[in-house]
Amino acid sequence: MLPLLPSKQVSRALSACATGFLLALCFPNPSILPLLPVALIPLMAAVDGAAPRHALRLGGLFGFVFWVAAIPWIAFTVHRYGGVSWPLAVVALAITACICLVPFALMTWGVALVAPRSGAGLVLTWGCVWVVQEGFRTYVWIWGGFPWALLANPLAEVPALIQSAAWGGVLLTSFLVAALNAAIFVALTRPRRNVRLAWLAAALAAALSVAVVGSRRLVGPAPGDSPAHLRVGVVQPNVTQESRWEGGAAAIFADLVAQTRRLAAVDPVDVVLWPESASPWH
Repeated sequence: MLPLLPSKQVSRALSACATGFLLALCFPNPSILPLLPVALIPLMAAVDGAAPRHALRLGGLFGFVFWVAAIPWIAFTVHRYGGVSWPLAVVALAITACICLVPFALMTWGVALVAPRSGAGLVLTWGCVWVVQEGFRTYVWIWGGFPWALLANPLAEVPALIQSAAWGGVLLTSFLVAALNAAIFVALTRPRRNVRLAWLAAALAAALSVAVVGSRRLVGPAPGDSPAHLRVGVVQPNVTQESRWEGGAAAIFADLVAQTRRLAAVDPVDVVLWPESASPWH
């Protein structure tokens, strides 16, 4: 085994924290997409061979770092619009992260219970537990669901790479991303050089296949797809957060209506997508 796998508790904890930070960088505003195929590898190295109770803590640590780095605006919003001090605002962010980390902790606990050893077992286990975690987080956790920061979301900027969602929804795309991370992890940690090269080649081939199939699907309907097309328009006013909270909601709504009318006049569409909090009425 190569020395990638951390053996001490401190190094395992640092590896879990590293994945939390790296994965957060894949999402806006940094949106460093090249990190996505490798961001989970430090966490996989940390959990590999860990006892379930230790894996539970490692997943929680990863989740805490990830959410603090991914949604720091919670602290700003509580401070700016809640009128509380910065220390209390940071505490609010930490509490939010602690609530949201639970599905991640359960996920790594599940990996440790399965304890896969073969390369195929690692790839399949990580892909499956990640999807279960996202499904649980999307439909069950926190008062009926919290579908934020799904693993497939950063790929929205590259339409060719997210076409798998047409066949299995966003969870299938998340499965493929997690499985790709696991395959690269296997390629880095197998003891025999030829096995490592085989896994690396397989991971690259799978990624290229997804990109090619996705690109072809954007050009025209895939076999079995309906030839009919749904024309979708998107409008985005790109306003500041302050405008939403300081009496500007009605103006934002009026701007969206005007943008929609201009879009329909220039290029008629079947449906128009508006951003979150588009209407001042709830």
